[in-house]
Amino acid sequence: MRTNPDRQDRPDRRGLWIGAALVVALGLILLFWWGPLGGLIGRLTRFLADKEGARAYILSFQPYAALYFIGLQILQVVLSPIPGELSGFLGGFIFGWDGGFLYSTLGLTLGSLVCVSLGRAFERVFLEKILPAAVLDGFSVRVDRWGLPMVFILFLIPGAPKDYLSYLFGLSRLPIWSFLLVSALGRMPGTLVLSLQGAKVFQGDWTFFAVLTGASLLVLVPALIFKDRIFRRLGLPAGNRER
Repeated sequence: MRTNPDRQDRPDRRGLWIGAALVVALGLILLFWWGPLGGLIGRLTRFLADKEGARAYILSFQPYAALYFIGLQILQVVLSPIPGELSGFLGGFIFGWDGGFLYSTLGLTLGSLVCVSLGRAFERVFLEKILPAAVLDGFSVRVDRWGLPMVFILFLIPGAPKDYLSYLFGLSRLPIWSFLLVSALGRMPGTLVLSLQGAKVFQGDWTFFAVLTGASLLVLVPALIFKDRIFRRLGLPAGNRER
């Protein structure tokens, strides 16, 4: 009886994904809840009332401020304790639009790597506690049919729950690195807008901020109107919001 070599390799790969993803997730939890940034997560929910304080706090960890911010973005994707819009805006406010865009993109992509790795490692074990089996089955069928274009569309939509989508795509047969590249490209327009908004608020350029926000709303409002319809078409429950 012949043995399938792919099946022989699968347990080792799964163990590698589990180990790597859990180490990263546990390290981030320890860093942010018991490390020097422990008090920041709760305070970030009040960021708009204390932008200067949040900026000073992050920058106080120079020369590692960028690394702490990247870690914050990773944690925001993995556990979602902080709204993505808030942390993206914060990146531009602290590091300028270019630095904020770069660090946010790195953090969000690495966070998606942890999520998709956990999804691939544990498969449906914990996702079935969140979503019905029928939803997971329908999602898998559509991913197999549409592939990477589906990833791009979902990550491009403003307000899409990109955190749990990363877990869901871990169930697919898509190559992880292809998923990361396409999902990062889909996130980039929204990340760029948030970084620009944060940077312009810090600079006091309220004219640019107002124009950018108005232009963003022209895209955001139709996207929100049709989001549920797109979700249903792709086999996902409607009415989800990004946390």
